[in-house]
Amino acid sequence: MKPLRGVLNPRTGLRSGESVVERRGGPIVRRDITGAERADICGQLFVKGWRATGCEAEAVRARIGQDFNDAIQEGIQ
Repeated sequence: MKPLRGVLNPRTGLRSGESVVERRGGPIVRRDITGAERADICGQLFVKGWRATGCEAEAVRARIGQDFNDAIQEGIQ
């Protein structure tokens, strides 16, 4: 996944980053969210949604530089 860089500031033309709490109880900071962090967040939300319906779910991710088609060919389970 592409990193999330935040909204574009029309005056400066720079991206402001996303609001992130880096540790429990810590301050809110604005920074880019990496592609790996974004994939982890999406996976956690996916699992949470399916578990809320009563299904068993587990999120998996292909290795960096691969997509799921490559991972399936290697035999990911």
